[in-house]
Formats: sequence, structure tokens, C-alpha cells
Amino acid sequence: STTGNTNQRRRLSLLDSQQTGQYVGNLVEIQSGGRSNYNGLLLEIRKRASRGVTLNANHTWSHCIGPLQGNEAGDTGANPAIPNPFPGNRDRGRGNCLADVRHVLNLTSVLETPRFTNHTLEVIASGWRLSPIYRYRTGTYMSIVVGSNNDIARNGTNINSQPAVYVGGDPIGDHSGRPNTFWLNKAAFTSPATGTFGNVGTRTVVGPSQWDFDVALSRSFQIKEGQNLEFRWEVYNVTNSFRPMNPSTDAATANNDITNALFGQLRTARPPRIMQFALKYMF
Repeated sequence: STTGNTNQRRRLSLLDSQQTGQYVGNLVEIQSGGRSNYNGLLLEIRKRASRGVTLNANHTWSHCIGPLQGNEAGDTGANPAIPNPFPGNRDRGRGNCLADVRHVLNLTSVLETPRFTNHTLEVIASGWRLSPIYRYRTGTYMSIVVGSNNDIARNGTNINSQPAVYVGGDPIGDHSGRPNTFWLNKAAFTSPATGTFGNVGTRTVVGPSQWDFDVALSRSFQIKEGQNLEFRWEVYNVTNSFRPMNPSTDAATANNDITNALFGQLRTARPPRIMQFALKYMF
């Protein structure tokens, strides 16, 4: 078996090469169905507004398991991404959902300055609202593959994303999440033998966690009856921290492809600190 005789080894060619097989390459199977399971626990605490302070906190602990398809549209086209097309059931490639996140924490608050008896302080300091928001969530899951455009399984299917072999050890190389560090441990994976499938399942290795810390400061100034001027200042990523995204899954820079020199390297991040100001005149 070689990549040069893939079409001659396809099922229709083996069944009837002269009448059918020689005219057909790979066929796509489309199924109008799917099955996913989601379980979650949501905890919430609220402190209602009193003395200028409002607090809200919620935590979601959940797990989603589903087919390889990451959305309602599914996977179609000439090269579907199902890791192993032969089991013949709808659940092949089943694993963590594309958007599976085990823990999500949200903390929000509104702090409002009080009214002062001193006229100067009343004009300068009263009515300001500070609204910090902190969000944290664990990482999403990645599939570890081998060989971009390399049909190691020699089956002519999924040639860009055939699964690698997990050989043991911590799949996470550097837990720090610093720029250009290698999140994935290349030594934990290897290429499968020619003609075989790897044992790495669909979306089994977690990516870096993500967080946001944003703050908004606002105040409404009374100009005269029926007219107000609202000032608002918003800051995103207040600490201007490096917040890594998953190693790239783009085919050209497949950092989750173990044959790539950049395998598992953190080279992209969420936006840096961003500030914006606004004035709104209402009449």
C-alpha cells in the first residue's frame, strides 16, 4: 500500500473496478443526526445593592461529550475529519465537545461613591460608579495529529488530521503559559506505524486557561432638568498581561501536528490592554 495506489484500494475499486471503481475516488458519508451529552452544575451568589455595593459571583462546573463535528453543520466535503472511518457507527470520533469548558467563574461588582454633605466633595466625588469584572475559565481541548497532508494510515481519508500515538507522560510540557513556551510535550507523542491509526482521541488534551480582568468607571452629570452628560472610561485587560490562546490548529502552522517544529508552542495571545473613553449627552 502506497499513497500512489490509494484509489485502487478503495472499496468500489475492489468490488467492481471496471464498471464503477475506476470512475470514483473517495466518497463522503453524510448523516443527518448526532448525539451529545452535557452535564453541569451552576452555583451563584448575589449581594444586592446596599451602601453603594453590589456583588455577583457564579461558577459553572460542566462536561460536554459529543461527536467529532464541532457545530450543527457537521463535517462534509471531500476529506471529512473523522479520525477512523471504519467502525461504522455515528459515534466514531466521539470525545470532548469543541466548546467543552470544565470550569467557568465570573465575578462582577458595582461600587458607587456615596453622597457627601460637603458641597465641593459632592460635586467632585459623588455618583461615580466603578464596575470591575473578572472572568476565568479552564482551557478548551485539542486533538493531537500527525503529518500535515501525510496519509500514514494509507486509507486516503483525513490525511491532514490523522491521530498521533500517545506514549505516556504529561501531555503538557510547560504549564507556565508564558510567551513562546511549549505548552504541549512532544515527547509524550509519536507517529503511528505506517498503515495504522494512532490512539489519541478527539480533543483529549486541554489548552491554556483563559481569564479577563476589565474595569469600567462612569458618572452621569446633571446639566439641567432633562439634560445629562454621561462620562464612561473602560479598560480591558487591566494588567496588560499575556493571555495565551491554544497552539495554532491552522494547517499551515499546525502547532498540534507532532511533525511540526513549532508543535505546541504558544505564539498567539488574546488582546493586550485596550482603553476607550465615551461622552454621552442626553436631552
